[in-house]
Amino acid sequence: MPTTVYANSDPLSPVLTAESGKLIKLFDKCLVDGFGSKSAAGWQKVFYDAVENKAVYKQPLGSNEFYLHIFDNDPLFARVFMSEECSGFDDIANKFPSESNFSGGLYIYKSYKSTSNSDPANWKIIHNSKYGGFYLWVDTYDSIDNNVCFSYFGDFKTYLPTDSFNSICAAQKIKAGNKPDQNIFLYSGTLASPKDGSYCARRYTQAQGDFKVPFLIQSLKSSNTGLAGSKGASYPDPITGGLLYSDIKITEIEDGTPLLRGELPGILAPMHDKPLSNFDTFETQEQDTYIALPLRAYNDTGQVFVCISEWG
Repeated sequence: MPTTVYANSDPLSPVLTAESGKLIKLFDKCLVDGFGSKSAAGWQKVFYDAVENKAVYKQPLGSNEFYLHIFDNDPLFARVFMSEECSGFDDIANKFPSESNFSGGLYIYKSYKSTSNSDPANWKIIHNSKYGGFYLWVDTYDSIDNNVCFSYFGDFKTYLPTDSFNSICAAQKIKAGNKPDQNIFLYSGTLASPKDGSYCARRYTQAQGDFKVPFLIQSLKSSNTGLAGSKGASYPDPITGGLLYSDIKITEIEDGTPLLRGELPGILAPMHDKPLSNFDTFETQEQDTYIALPLRAYNDTGQVFVCISEWG
């Protein structure tokens, strides 16, 4: 199934600034309408309120066809969550994250420099039709304590033979000063105590109720802290002479025991300290092409690889 890369550097691309409604306009162009030579991703915009700057998008046909809700009235950030059903802004069922798990929805930052800032942000959306999902990468300005906001919305590769709820809503939380807090690929935390920011629609039993996702990433660090792609083995690897990386596994906890539910699609975590130059591309032995995207949270910097060819 096709993968499409949208970026602020594309001709006729939408501009993302610290203004109300700007993220909705970006989603409209990438997910629904298309722009320039880029085709739309196949989502539907099913509800929109121009006064309150809120919208609801439905995943493409062939996916779980769940709903992405965005509230974009603040100039610095938007609030987001997903739901299994939606027939109106106030008529939704089974949202994730639920109000009890993360009230009001997660955060996507456009900027936090100032409410009057009109400098355009660098951004990328990498969308895949098979999973009806996309990674959103937004640079909230190049300063040591400014995060890169990295999010995923859509289905994931499940290990369960029959799984109708293999969907994840993953973005950020907030900290003092309206700054982005957790990055969804932080290692800090344990499987038994995952960080806020990533929520799955339901557990493997398919029983109603969302849960906070613990990610499992193989690493070569002395301690499991910091961002993916920070620290680790030297590059190239002294044993293989090559590039080492791992899938990002999705787990859930049952009676205190971690279980493997599946993996995030189209993404790899390097086992080295930022082994490639940002935005470099490379091809795996399976002839899949990946792009290196920078991560930044607090004083830590890292890197992930996102597939820009077909996702397996």
